[in-house]
Amino acid sequence: MSPAGRLSVLRLWARDRTVWSALAVAAAGLLLVELNLAGARNYRRWDFSSGQQFSPSGASTKLVSELGQRVEVVVLLPLGHPLRVDVRHMLESFQSLSPELAVRYVDPDRDAAEYLALAKEQERAAKNPSEPGSLPEAALLVRQEGRSWFVPTSELYATDGEGTRRPRIEAALAEAIVRVQTSERITVCFVTGHGEKSLDDAADDGLFELGRALEVKNLEGRRTPLDVPRPDLALRDCGVIAIVGPKTPVPKEHVDALVAAADRGAHFLLFLDPIVDARGALGGSGLDQLTEHLGVRLPRGFVLEREPDRRLPQGIGEAFLAEVAPHPITSSLSSEEMRLDRRVLLIAAQPLELTPGSAAVPLLSASLDAVVLDRLGTESETATSARSERPLVAAALRKPLAGGGELRAVVAGTSNVLDSRSFRDPALAGNRAFAEQALGWVAARPLALSIPDRAPLPAGLALTEDSLSDVLSYVLLYMPGTALFLGVWVLLQRRRREALSRAGRTAPEVT
Repeated sequence: MSPAGRLSVLRLWARDRTVWSALAVAAAGLLLVELNLAGARNYRRWDFSSGQQFSPSGASTKLVSELGQRVEVVVLLPLGHPLRVDVRHMLESFQSLSPELAVRYVDPDRDAAEYLALAKEQERAAKNPSEPGSLPEAALLVRQEGRSWFVPTSELYATDGEGTRRPRIEAALAEAIVRVQTSERITVCFVTGHGEKSLDDAADDGLFELGRALEVKNLEGRRTPLDVPRPDLALRDCGVIAIVGPKTPVPKEHVDALVAAADRGAHFLLFLDPIVDARGALGGSGLDQLTEHLGVRLPRGFVLEREPDRRLPQGIGEAFLAEVAPHPITSSLSSEEMRLDRRVLLIAAQPLELTPGSAAVPLLSASLDAVVLDRLGTESETATSARSERPLVAAALRKPLAGGGELRAVVAGTSNVLDSRSFRDPALAGNRAFAEQALGWVAARPLALSIPDRAPLPAGLALTEDSLSDVLSYVLLYMPGTALFLGVWVLLQRRRREALSRAGRTAPEVT
């Protein structure tokens, strides 16, 4: 082809718009590829949320960026969980700081096979495996070189007495990474030898489910008999000492060892049932010296609830719904100030009293109508007399020790809260929440990691009785009435326009 012909062809191509469109599409594709490569090599995230909810603080940034070994975070939240999106955004922020942080998502509902495989793997890693095919109720599992740390869903946020939810996702993740690097676990020693309930008992009134709940709190349960030559040595490495439902009095030499453990900084969980003999007389547990050391007295008595709204229909009032006092342990339970509907059901409880000047605070109590029996079958004179205070059935103590550190203890006048029935029956969700919160509070460990508090978020809708009535009026009256009014108005306008058109006149359009 001659040069003139080639020039004419080029001119035809230049005038053809399809050629330019193809070149534009190719150029746009190349530009997008370049932008993707540049974005992959230069990762940047911008947080436009209120209060920078998904931006790591300086402490967590330093922690994650200095990871020297691979840390895996397994997210166990279901796909529809309201916290899963927030957790994903925070984990993406962490991943942008270090390539050593790996994240994996396992949905218990959609990834059942992978979830069961992970459960079996964790059970093999644990020296005391639980029921096959199940994991503790946790939101996150953080692992490093065979060490694991669970993050319960309750630790991803904190709710105050007014129902305001404050997110703790960053703090929970950072704490888990620190803990998994040290593999620090507190030993909970369950005292045996006095008829206490057992961790191996899978019955409804046993503690088998409580033993499983220890794992999600990153605690190690251990049976500790005190009928040995040196009971103080048996309690030497116990971070938390639990005495649950003893049926016989504890000897003085055992109590002395328990008091010595309290002086050195061990924490206590005392869930004590009333001890009743065959004639109905109430006896002592022998732990008065220890409980008074913790700021609580154990008067002999049996609480019967008389208020109809709190006692169960069956029985004589020995089973009742406790009234809740504000405290971190009871933050997830219902009370007059909180808009939650989880209550603690107590069965066969004995009363407690706070010693003068004690640092202990109330947790659960009966109503003012409750009576206290000094023996089963008869009501004591003090029980039938008018009282200005409710019978106390659970208390918590937190006080500093002379040598540094602090002493924490939870004392309850019954042990049914820790039974496996509380973990299996959905109707006893309040008992389970109280047991888990008590475990977490008593075994709390200070962490040298300063994570600033995030801005509070409203914990759902705060609906009172008046607001529910307003919602009912809006849904059943105002909204249907407005729709009916608009429908009638449109119908009348259309009929008016049709009448005018039949009469030969033109009506204005209705917009």
